[in-house]
Amino acid sequence: MGESHGRTRQHTHPRSLHPLWSGTISPASVQILLPDPDPDTPHDSWLDRRSHNVARFDPGFTPDLLRSQVRANIDYLTQAAHAQPAIRLRRYNLPHTCRIIATDKVAYLTFYSDNAHGRNSPCLYARAPGLLYTIALQQFDTTWTNSTEAPLTPRP
Repeated sequence: MGESHGRTRQHTHPRSLHPLWSGTISPASVQILLPDPDPDTPHDSWLDRRSHNVARFDPGFTPDLLRSQVRANIDYLTQAAHAQPAIRLRRYNLPHTCRIIATDKVAYLTFYSDNAHGRNSPCLYARAPGLLYTIALQQFDTTWTNSTEAPLTPRP
C-alpha cells in the first residue's frame, strides 16, 4: 500500500482505457458507478451536497457544473459501450466522498475532502490481497447494491 497523487488520472485517462473501449480486451464484466445526476429525491441529492462543498472554495463552480460533468460521462460511456457489451452502469445517490477504481489485482481509492477538488486529493494504492483492497471492494459492492441500473442508451 502506498500513496500516489497522479496515478489514478493515468489509469482513467481515455487513452489508457483505449484497449477496453476499442474491444481489444474483453473482460468478463466492467461495473461502473456514477452519482445519479437526476435522483428521485432531488431535494436530498448527495451530488448537490458535493457541488455545494466545492463551490465554497472554487468560485467558478456553479451548482449545475458537477451534474453536467456526470451527464457528459454517462453520454461518453453510452457511446463507448457499443464496443464493450460487458459494461454495466449504475447510478447512486449516496455520499459522494471518494472514488474507487478496482481490478482483480489492485484498487485506487481517492478520498474527497470538503475543501479540495478530487484531482487534488490523495490517492491510495492497495494491492490484492490486503485489508485496504478488501475494504475498497466492500465499499464498491455496497454502493453497487444500493444503486439503480442506468441503461446505456443515448438520451434524446
